[in-house]
Amino acid sequence: MCDDLNDYVGGFDGHPQVQTPSMEKLAASGMTFTNAQCNYPACVPSRNSVIHGIYPHNASSAWMPWSKSKVFSGSKTMMTYFKENGYQVIGTGKIDHYKNPNEWSKYYNMPDYGPFWKSGDTLVAHPKVLAPFRDIGSVDGSFGSIESALEAGKESHWHYAPHKWKAKPKKMTKEPTWGWMTPDKKNALLAKRLLSSDTSGLSEPFFLSVGFIRPHTPLHVEEKHFDAFPLEKLKLNPIKKDDGQDTHLKDLVDRKKSKGFRYYNDISKSYGSSEKGLKVFLQAYLASIRAVDANIGLVLAALEDSPYKDNTIVVLTSDHGWQMGEKDWLFKGSPWEESTRVPMIVRVPGMTKGGSQCTKPVSLVDIYPTLSDLCSLKGSTIKNKHGKPLDGHSMRPFLSEAEKAQWSGPDAALTLIRSTQFQKGDESTNHFSLRSEGFRYIRYSNGEEELYNHTTDPHEWKNLAYEADYSGQKKSLRESLNQVTGFEFSFKN
Repeated sequence: MCDDLNDYVGGFDGHPQVQTPSMEKLAASGMTFTNAQCNYPACVPSRNSVIHGIYPHNASSAWMPWSKSKVFSGSKTMMTYFKENGYQVIGTGKIDHYKNPNEWSKYYNMPDYGPFWKSGDTLVAHPKVLAPFRDIGSVDGSFGSIESALEAGKESHWHYAPHKWKAKPKKMTKEPTWGWMTPDKKNALLAKRLLSSDTSGLSEPFFLSVGFIRPHTPLHVEEKHFDAFPLEKLKLNPIKKDDGQDTHLKDLVDRKKSKGFRYYNDISKSYGSSEKGLKVFLQAYLASIRAVDANIGLVLAALEDSPYKDNTIVVLTSDHGWQMGEKDWLFKGSPWEESTRVPMIVRVPGMTKGGSQCTKPVSLVDIYPTLSDLCSLKGSTIKNKHGKPLDGHSMRPFLSEAEKAQWSGPDAALTLIRSTQFQKGDESTNHFSLRSEGFRYIRYSNGEEELYNHTTDPHEWKNLAYEADYSGQKKSLRESLNQVTGFEFSFKN
């Protein structure tokens, strides 16, 4: 599982210059879900839903540690359910946002967003990043190659991030064989060792989760990955001027404080124009994707050389996407395609046909019931009276023959965005985005709507919600939204 990885993966038509040979090789041996969506375009609530198979709006406290949610804590995580069915459950890196060691048979490396650049006693942005963008801070305000920062002087160093932020960070090391030992590389090599060694303690059946941080900010990877994307040859995805004029998110947030709009403005100010600013950020984002792809390749190569090759299911995905300046938004957390769409590749030995694709809408909440179905797990996924059954549906029918499949899931994938991040109370007062096979429909907390025809408008440039010719389509998607959420929404028009 990657972090903040949008559809910039080969085969998803996200960006023409991506370099993702490892993920593409996996796709060539399995099925690609080209219309997979996250259920919340932010790390904490997305991962809470993934590991529980429950929609964010059905858990009410989606942004909190799941152990503090009555619904989530009353429902079994995917890890616990596999443990109860006799699996050795192993994790490393970032899977669940808040770790509970009791959910795992063995958990190795805690999530580490490093490397971070440390100047004196302070973690700061990469020294090459210009202000005001660098003033955002050492996480979201930082990008650049590991080697280029070393020119700043001997008093500054690359560090791992302490799990407890007040703890003293440790310096990142470089090894002769593997180079800079980034957190992602450490997790890839750990998985490689587990899959390769007869003495590693890995036993069948096993459930192995490997969580990679990149391309989550800060975007710090080795120089060789930056060199693969020269700035002078870099292409931005098509961005329409004033594209946000017929959208409604801008009317419901503070443009000066909301991260998406603020980061876009700051990168534009820092580098003299939005085009120049977006290109330097895009270079770092693509470099980070290239780096994580190489680490994914280490894990997949180890599996191919292991005795588990022909009886191991592989799922590759991300918690949500990332918007690269479209509609003046540079961040996650938006209701549009770049932020909600995720890569999803599934390989099931003896079932999936290599290089196959499914265009039907599915979402991350469907992973839990799919794996449970494929592995024939038994028993209830509910712990107590506060728990809920799985909201997701098994994607198994799609895995053998996608176009003829009959599945029990909805015809559109649901994404929620809180109108106030930590709000409590009426879940219907949030923003909801619904992605069908041909359309995206958005209903905001104030009743305003957006509708995009992906057949003719894949960039979501023209809001059709108030055009008479599309009233029927809008009505149908309104009904789907009510059905999937269980709410009865009101609308402005």
